Amino acid sequence: MIADSPLIGKIILILVLIAIDAFCSCAEIAVISLDASELEKMVEEKNKKAERLLKFLKQPAKFLTMIQAVITLCGFLISAFTADLLALWMTGLVMEQFTHLVSAKVWHNIFLVLITFLLSYVVLVFGILLPKRLAAKRGQKLAFRMSGLLEVFWIVFFAVYGSFKCDYKSSVTSFRDRSKCGGGGSQRGRDTENGRCRKQKRCDRSGGK
Repeated sequence: MIADSPLIGKIILILVLIAIDAFCSCAEIAVISLDASELEKMVEEKNKKAERLLKFLKQPAKFLTMIQAVITLCGFLISAFTADLLALWMTGLVMEQFTHLVSAKVWHNIFLVLITFLLSYVVLVFGILLPKRLAAKRGQKLAFRMSGLLEVFWIVFFAVYGSFKCDYKSSVTSFRDRSKCGGGGSQRGRDTENGRCRKQKRCDRSGGK
């Protein structure tokens, strides 16, 4: 039965990921459309939400990087973990009734393409277009309401990003050090070999004489 399968869990996962997608798309427009001078006045009045939003507004590159990274990750997870399972489930249903028409592999490929397009459309409409349209109308109110959760996203994302960045830098540094050592060793080997050749040539000439 469907209730006994992981299908329900996957559907819930899709809805959660679309909700995160919608949140980020809405936040992108809502925050970028804010007036920095108004926020600065609110900050002077000890408004914590305005202080958070002003931080995002003063670092637009970092803020947009975070938003786009989360949106891309959500889209990838939706495609990677849900489309194939839904296609398998629908293939099982069809094969019960139309076993002799085409093979299960053909049905699976057909449903995989259809579900991928359907999920892309749902994500585009409900995860991107509608939230951005809503943010364009009620940007300031939504931005202040979302500021707390955006702060959580900010802390988590840049903690993970900083960790990956440090690991990447250490890996590159280690690789360069090994390359330098290896390159130096090779050069010394070549110099030694060239010296041996020169000595052999002198010996040959001396013997010839």
